[in-house]
Amino acid sequence: MLSNTNFSFVKAIASAAVVLSAMYAGSASADLDNPAMSKGYANIFDTGGGYQFGSDWGVTDLKATVNGNEVILQPNFNAYNAADAYWSDGAGGGNKIFQANLFEEIGTTPVGTGVYTFSGYVDSDTLDAGYSKVAFIKVLDSLSGFADVLGASTALSVGAFSVSGDLTPYEGDARYILQVGFTVQGLNANPADEAALGSVGLRIGASSAASSAAIDPTGIPVLPLWALFGLAGLIGLMGLRRKA
Repeated sequence: MLSNTNFSFVKAIASAAVVLSAMYAGSASADLDNPAMSKGYANIFDTGGGYQFGSDWGVTDLKATVNGNEVILQPNFNAYNAADAYWSDGAGGGNKIFQANLFEEIGTTPVGTGVYTFSGYVDSDTLDAGYSKVAFIKVLDSLSGFADVLGASTALSVGAFSVSGDLTPYEGDARYILQVGFTVQGLNANPADEAALGSVGLRIGASSAASSAAIDPTGIPVLPLWALFGLAGLIGLMGLRRKA
C-alpha cells in the first residue's frame, strides 16, 4: 500500500498529466487560427438558378464530416425525397441546387488581424464534376442583408489550397461577421448514388500530403514525447523512493 507521502506524489503526477494534456489539446480550440468547422448553412436554388430559401443546417446533414482538422465534403443527400416533386425529379435524381456551407463563425474580426490566410491540403478529390467546391473567407455585412463584402474564395483540388483577405477595414466592428469555411454546390442527390458521387478529403492547416502514419480516430489528446519522458522519470523516482 502507498504511504500518504507517495499517494500525494501520485496525485501530483496525475494533476500534471491533466494540465499537460489540456495544454496540448488547447491547440484544437475553435478560433481564427484553428477554425473548428462547427456550423452548417444551406442555400437552396431551383435548377434554373432562382433563389428559394436559406436555413441553418446540421453539419452531418450537409453532408460533411469533421474530425479535428480533417474534413470530408460530399453532396447533400438528406434533402432528397423521391415522393416529393420539390426535391426529386421523379427519375431518381435531385431537383434543387443545394449550396452546402460548412464554416466556423468568428464573429467580429479581432483588432490587429490584418491580412488573414485560410489554408490547408486536399488529399483526395473524387467528387463528381457536377459539383463545385471552394474554400472561403467571408465578411457578412449585417446592415446590408448579410452580403459578403470580402468575396475571397479558391477552388479546391488535390494539393495545397490557400485563400487570403485583408480584414483591416472590418476589425473590431460588430457590424461585420467573419466566417471561414467551405462550400459544395450542386444537385441534392439520391443517397443510392453516394458512392458514385465521391467526396473531397482535406486537412485544415496542413501544407503537404498526409503521411502514412495512422491517425488516432478517437480524437483523445496524446501527450507530446517530452511530457511522456518527464512523467516516466517521475514515476521511476517514486519507485526508487518506495525501495529506500
